[in-house]
Amino acid sequence: MAAKTHESVLSGSNSESKRGALIVLEGLDRSGKTSQSSKLLTYLEGLGHSAELWRFPDRSTNVGQMISMYLSNKSQLDDHTIHLLFSANRWEKSLSCTSVAADAPTAKLVSTSCL
Repeated sequence: MAAKTHESVLSGSNSESKRGALIVLEGLDRSGKTSQSSKLLTYLEGLGHSAELWRFPDRSTNVGQMISMYLSNKSQLDDHTIHLLFSANRWEKSLSCTSVAADAPTAKLVSTSCL
């Protein structure tokens, strides 16, 4: 499949109905994901696109706070436990994730840490 330009992906020009885009930036903790996703958000909004930024781990939830403590070496968890916490943190946002297609021209930018 040929690569789509940002104009065709966000405008829905190659589909019958407009859909939102899901853009994921993944990387290690403190690798610059937030900086890059913030720049991309500003760029897309400058083009007139509706966009929002989600960051994972979402440290505003109880699960996210547990992950944050682990990432800052303030708690010790085994590998299986932290993996499940990262998964649970994404599930907390799952209802919003399923609305990506419903929110027609909105682009969701997701910045996520990996271990």
